[in-house]
Amino acid sequence: FQLSTHKTWQSWHVIDENARASLACEKVVEKPGGRLNPILITGASGCGRSHLLHASAQGMLRRRDGNVHFLSVSTMTKWDRLPKGWQDAIPHAILLAIDDLNLANSQIATELGMMIDLALNHGVQVIATAHNDVVNWNPSRLTEIMRSATSINIELPSFSSLVTHLRKAATGRSLLLDDHILARIVSHSDGDWRSADALFEKIALVIEV
Repeated sequence: FQLSTHKTWQSWHVIDENARASLACEKVVEKPGGRLNPILITGASGCGRSHLLHASAQGMLRRRDGNVHFLSVSTMTKWDRLPKGWQDAIPHAILLAIDDLNLANSQIATELGMMIDLALNHGVQVIATAHNDVVNWNPSRLTEIMRSATSINIELPSFSSLVTHLRKAATGRSLLLDDHILARIVSHSDGDWRSADALFEKIALVIEV
């Protein structure tokens, strides 16, 4: 995992729907491996959980206290085992970040459970995301380990939160878009960050050209 300008704390927007998850991740970046370990961030697609995970991983990487390992389970759906030698990497880590943990197949779920267990035993902070809470997962070593996680759900942003977000974006780019126009952008989106930003960007590019 490397530093990036994509999905950072600077581009993360704290709103009522994600405030609790944001605070928890800020706390573990400041003091990893404490009582908030592991953390499981749940929520529907488009709520921002992957962004928050990336931002937390980058914040942890900037501490320079150890390695940060980032796994995306959506890319591992056809795997039957983790790469050899993963056990040797865990003791030197400060964070194990895992996106879409609930997508793990039965074979990988067993190994991921072993990996998280080892990380916790070494005091490595674990932050994971999932579509749903662990109580809805199939029985596995992974499910057993993650039952002890602090589970925090992120709701999709409200209409007003998206309008506020776009207002800040418009102000930052000196675009004269009033709340009526911003509200229309949100109403034509899918009601999530990604689609609202995409529609806003199309209009912004037309104005800026």
